[in-house]
Amino acid sequence: MHFSSTLVAALSLAVGANAWAQAGDGTWVANNYVHTFDNGLRVHEACTWMNTQDHHPSGDPCAYWVDGNGNVANGRCYWKDATLREMTCFRFT
Repeated sequence: MHFSSTLVAALSLAVGANAWAQAGDGTWVANNYVHTFDNGLRVHEACTWMNTQDHHPSGDPCAYWVDGNGNVANGRCYWKDATLREMTCFRFT
């Protein structure tokens, strides 16, 4: 029974987990994850407004975690091609 209560607690925490965290310099940083929305649009987590399914305009700055050591990639949000179906955070650092 201890196992099942631990599993329930872990799952309840995971459901409420936030995909964003604040870096030491105050920047909000996203997970390195691409969402596929109901309309088929694919958007990198860093190019969405935090806790929404709305994406940033092309050219807006973005940041995402690279690894578990606190390294952050900084870039800009851009559409991958002319179809405007996938937005990514193009890394420049």
